[in-house]
Amino acid sequence: MPVFDDHDSAARVGSDAPSMMESSHPLFPCTRPRQGRIDYGAPLAALPSLGAVLCHVVERPKRAPTSSPCRLWPTHPWLAALPGTRRVQGRVHLDSDGPCEWLECSDVDGVAWMRIVLLPDSDYCAWDRLQRHLSETVAHAELRGCAQRAAWLRGLRGGSHGRVAIVQFHLHVWADQLWLGMDDAPVSRLGRERALERARQWHLGVPRSCRSEPDMR
Repeated sequence: MPVFDDHDSAARVGSDAPSMMESSHPLFPCTRPRQGRIDYGAPLAALPSLGAVLCHVVERPKRAPTSSPCRLWPTHPWLAALPGTRRVQGRVHLDSDGPCEWLECSDVDGVAWMRIVLLPDSDYCAWDRLQRHLSETVAHAELRGCAQRAAWLRGLRGGSHGRVAIVQFHLHVWADQLWLGMDDAPVSRLGRERALERARQWHLGVPRSCRSEPDMR
């Protein structure tokens, strides 16, 4: 699996310049950022259009998929479960801070392994276009009871805190295949405050750099 430096290639999106892979990884000289029209019918491939988001990875994959319906491959260790994704749902939750919207990626067993939460810095026009192509959007009512809220939070964490970071996704092309990566994303003060507050409310821990190896405890 090629490991791309998203920080270097992100600066080259929209240009024809070769990737920094040429100098640092000579085995993959043909890597280039994906250009062209965004296919919102392929939700995972459209993730870069959302801009800065809060990404919560629940856990590492327990087993490799025997066959993958996804024609998108990971370049970042946090995205190792990407080929086994069977469902991408839009979700909306209403709480005291207003609506919170996110994408939930689930495996063949129906277990969510990644959530992508919108921030004030995210592209909501891209989100609306993406929503129109999702097979299902689940709306969660405001959770008022302590027991109900605690159970919902345990479901969000998937039994573990996982790892959470503010990221920007990137799409690459290598060997005629699409590869999805991500890197830390700069956000406004409001965006960072909202990310910290959401992570605190959901008991996900403090958002850190996605360049550090996730510690799934």
